[in-house]
Amino acid sequence: MRSPHTTEVCGVRILDQSPIDIINIYRPPIRATNDEREDRFDPRCLPVNRQTLLVGDVNAHHPAWDRNCDLEDAVGDRLDCWLEDVGWSPLNSGDPTLISYRTGGQSAPDLAACGPELAVRTRWSLGPDLGSDHLPMVIEIRGVSDPPQRRRKTRWAHHRADWKKFSDSCEEALREAPPEELSTQQLYTRFSTALQTASKAHIPKGARRDPKPWALHPEVQRAVEERRAARREVHDPESKARWLEAKRRAAEVTERVTQQSYRDFVSTELNQSTSVGRVSRLLKKWEGAEDDEQRDGEAMRVGNRLLVTAEEKANAFAHQYATVSRQVRAPKIDRATRRRTQQFDHYNCADCQNARTGCCSPFSEEELVLAIQRTQLRKSPGPDNITPEMIKHLGPVARGALLKAINRSWKTGEVPREWRAATIVPIPKANKDKKLLANYRPIALTSCNSWNANCERRPGS
Repeated sequence: MRSPHTTEVCGVRILDQSPIDIINIYRPPIRATNDEREDRFDPRCLPVNRQTLLVGDVNAHHPAWDRNCDLEDAVGDRLDCWLEDVGWSPLNSGDPTLISYRTGGQSAPDLAACGPELAVRTRWSLGPDLGSDHLPMVIEIRGVSDPPQRRRKTRWAHHRADWKKFSDSCEEALREAPPEELSTQQLYTRFSTALQTASKAHIPKGARRDPKPWALHPEVQRAVEERRAARREVHDPESKARWLEAKRRAAEVTERVTQQSYRDFVSTELNQSTSVGRVSRLLKKWEGAEDDEQRDGEAMRVGNRLLVTAEEKANAFAHQYATVSRQVRAPKIDRATRRRTQQFDHYNCADCQNARTGCCSPFSEEELVLAIQRTQLRKSPGPDNITPEMIKHLGPVARGALLKAINRSWKTGEVPREWRAATIVPIPKANKDKKLLANYRPIALTSCNSWNANCERRPGS
């Protein structure tokens, strides 16, 4: 909540090859009559350097940034003198940024200013009407080099998949029986290649950010467009009244559609069997609360070091997890483990006496089908990029190819490299500072085709 008695200032530093400091300021207005507050605003207290950008609602008017102002006020004159002393200039074009609710007058009490070195790389414009009496100022700053484009990770759009063609494609690719001399790795590579080829052809991918549940409602879009059009046409008391009416109507429509969408959400999504975490994320998104994602470019801290780039963060996470892992790779220990493993070739099983019966027998197709039925859907894939939805829509030939690879691994003890690899994803702990590396826990995404779950469900294994 803004204070009516004091100037508020906050700052943020954008870390890049040339860091930029953005100072956001709000100075409450002091009326000319019936206002006993004393104005002590002094711009000389603000930080100034070549890479500083000053923006905010200063409630000051001067012809330098307000074309509708014929005579500057005291604070506007004070700011203009300070800008001249430090060698800065306003970025505003002079267009009004405010329409008064009381009088309908248009003015520019909002200011954006910086030094000449930053000004040549900066472009000022007005943003769209967001429902306030102020219009947002949009300031674009060109970097010294082209910034890396943010690329959201693409995901399989299973709801748009052509599962019939996907299944037929897998059946056709795996119909021919493989040679008996193929190893476990070769059998699984053949299977996964067929699935990935069919997936690229018949399952689309996307990386679109999910909008708020009500934002794309046609009635809300029409009301917002009418409000923006009415604001652009404000020039007299009658047009001002039309704008205020359109603004009120847009707020009412948004509130009504939001409530209806929330009731629909409660009666559908919340009544289904789902995880508490998913419901919590949906509610946070609905309320516009802060989510648990780490923003691109948001700095992290490890000891006295500040991590900015994605590569620095990834290396720090890898080092952190390697130091706490119980399976740290050590060549000397690995060689001893391999020697002990080779001795198992001559080991007699106490349960079946190497006859491969009972719990040591090959897995049956019924066991595989049961395991597929029990697999949870809507899970992130492992390094092989194969999801449970793909496995669920396999035909009998493709299931047989997967079963052959699983049984070959069960018999020989050879594990395909895709089953031994994992994608480590750092998840922030609840209510912890996301800038600290220690406040993340690792989640390992493994292949959904691993036979560990089948072994655990088999009695005696």
